Amino acid sequence: MIRLSVLCLLLGLYRVQSLRFPDPVSEPACGYANRDILTFGNLEEDTAEEAELPWMVVLLDARNSQPVGGGSLIKPDVVLSATTVTRNFLENQLIVRAGEWDLSSHFEMRKHEDVTIRKIVRHPDFQEDSGANNVALLFLERPLQRTRHINLICMPPLPRPIIWNRCIVSGWGKKNINDVSHASLMKKIEVPLVDSFTCEQKLRQHYSASFNLHDSLTCAGGETGKDSCKVGGGSPLACPLRGDPNRYEQVGIANFGAECGEPFPTVYTDVSKMLPWIFKEILANLPGFEEFLQLNW
Repeated sequence: MIRLSVLCLLLGLYRVQSLRFPDPVSEPACGYANRDILTFGNLEEDTAEEAELPWMVVLLDARNSQPVGGGSLIKPDVVLSATTVTRNFLENQLIVRAGEWDLSSHFEMRKHEDVTIRKIVRHPDFQEDSGANNVALLFLERPLQRTRHINLICMPPLPRPIIWNRCIVSGWGKKNINDVSHASLMKKIEVPLVDSFTCEQKLRQHYSASFNLHDSLTCAGGETGKDSCKVGGGSPLACPLRGDPNRYEQVGIANFGAECGEPFPTVYTDVSKMLPWIFKEILANLPGFEEFLQLNW
């Protein structure tokens, strides 16, 4: 059996601890937010700057170019999203758009890039009633070139230690859960992580006394007016590294929550719990990887 650490090196999913700042000449390291980019105009507090979060992608319905959810770039040709976002679509019915910021404009400083999907893999143990294992991988037809405004998010350690940072969730969502249209500009909401016991107790007040938080889930938010309905399902919850607050790892995938703006935590798929499945599926779907194993192991 190949050691997991070797697999991680092969997949390139773990952050490189020795790199504090990316070399502008080479490909940027994963997880770096761009804080030094000036966007002209007055932005709302919960609006991201253009190119600030380069790992963010939007999933578009290929038939009408309307956004259906969010995702994150974890390899140049792999997007992490949710089963609930992708389950009603075939591969040729979705487009992945990277480097986007303003959905209503074609005149941004940095051009977005659209790419088609080769294959969608959804977790076989997804549970509709509990939201358990709500994760999907989108394998792209071609790899995206990594630049300042299109880049990867780092994956968390395995297992992930509890981090008590305030984190960010980003994407294009709705102001109200019943709204038809999505926000044009990418939203960036700062939220606190919430431990499972506290989250479960609070959500029992909203759902029912019998509500149980599945082990594959984690929680964040709960502050009035700040929740993931503003960013959309499948969007990444990212937390800063302790030693480098400008570098992020993805700890969650937006899953489900209460009404928009209510003081209840939002539930996310716990990415650290999904890592074994993510690694397995990426290995199984990497072109030529079986031949590589036969020649090298």
